[in-house]
Amino acid sequence: MKRTLTLVCLLLPWLCQAQSYVTFGPKIGVGHSFFTGGDQPDNQKLYPGLVAGGFLTVSGQSHWGLTVEAMYAARGAQWEPGNREVLQRFQYLDVPVYVRYFFNETGNAVRPNAFLGASANFMTKAKVKGDDASDGYIVNTDDWRRFDVGLLAGLGVNIRTYENQWLNLDARYNQGLRKVAKDNNDAFDNSAPNLYNGGVVLSVGYGFGI
Repeated sequence: MKRTLTLVCLLLPWLCQAQSYVTFGPKIGVGHSFFTGGDQPDNQKLYPGLVAGGFLTVSGQSHWGLTVEAMYAARGAQWEPGNREVLQRFQYLDVPVYVRYFFNETGNAVRPNAFLGASANFMTKAKVKGDDASDGYIVNTDDWRRFDVGLLAGLGVNIRTYENQWLNLDARYNQGLRKVAKDNNDAFDNSAPNLYNGGVVLSVGYGFGI
């Protein structure tokens, strides 16, 4: 993460001094999340959830760009302890910042790219269904840490639709770096479960150039 932040700090002044292009717009997608770590539940399934928000990208004349997002992200995990099924759901506000490398230059109508960065993730709510033989959802936000830091990496393609407008398609992997569960979490027998957020996100955005 320190290397990523260092690269961002080095690129930002360069982008500001050089002739740059700015695009912004909405973004929506679907995430497939799960727990990683040594205490991840047996029989775990992917949890699909909505991802939506907005982005701003600053790019130079050649290959480099910097993107900042503000995104709502629904995360969670599903597993089957014994004969019952548990569904743990989270709601996060994510603020990712990442460096994007375009494989060709600005004038091209189709610009494939790769990106790498970090994200600050703020949990707003957590609830569980099926734990302790419960039929409905129980709010259990106090069992989980309210702040997470993660790394992300992915591939994308930007397609020009009009002179200053772009259709952006992205696929990324997110990995949380902080344990997501607090000690003595009621959803697990382990008093200090070793669990982290992980997931894959597929998204589409539409950028308007300035």
